[in-house]
Amino acid sequence: MLLGDSMLTTRYHLSTIVAIFFALGIGILLGGSLGQQWLSERQQALVERLEKRYEEVQDRRHQLEKRISTLQTELMVGRRQNRELLRTAVRDQLEGRRILLLGGDRKVAESLSEIIRWAGGSVSRASDLAGMPGETDAILLLEGDSDEWRSGVMKRIQEGLPIPVIVQVVNQKPRKPSPSGEIPVYSFAGEIDDHPLDAFELIRMLHNSIIGKEEPAHEVQTGG
Repeated sequence: MLLGDSMLTTRYHLSTIVAIFFALGIGILLGGSLGQQWLSERQQALVERLEKRYEEVQDRRHQLEKRISTLQTELMVGRRQNRELLRTAVRDQLEGRRILLLGGDRKVAESLSEIIRWAGGSVSRASDLAGMPGETDAILLLEGDSDEWRSGVMKRIQEGLPIPVIVQVVNQKPRKPSPSGEIPVYSFAGEIDDHPLDAFELIRMLHNSIIGKEEPAHEVQTGG
């Protein structure tokens, strides 16, 4: 009985140990399989969230591009309307008048020349007074050239030109007094290109200065 009991006890322990290892093996297998499945599900969820976010960003970008396109179209329409309004507003303001443009940026000069022609005037452009036509009703000195160049032009004007002179002073810097004194001139402190209201004010100033209704509004000094 003692030997049988011992054998049963040994078999019981062996069976228990085998059962334990078997259970561990099954647990490892099941755990690994479930763990991989869990990781796969998490990765899939992350990918789906990223794809959704990407689609949202793309949709937002398309909406912004559409809005920008709409605004650009509205801007172009507004500019065309402004040009037509300006053309109507300045009509006949400079009928038969001859305007000389001095200096300035080529693009600005071309834009202003077009507006002056809308007003019925004719335009000449020169780099200095030596190129001034014989009959000129007004001189417009554009912004953009050096103070030294402007000083030379204004000194020539001071010598005796019996016609109105309008000086654009958008970016004019303070100047020191010149020994030759100051010249009262018409001052235009505004932009021209793509600024219809400023352009209208300039045409009105040209018109009034030519017919003597505009008083000099500013004194531009001849010295640099």
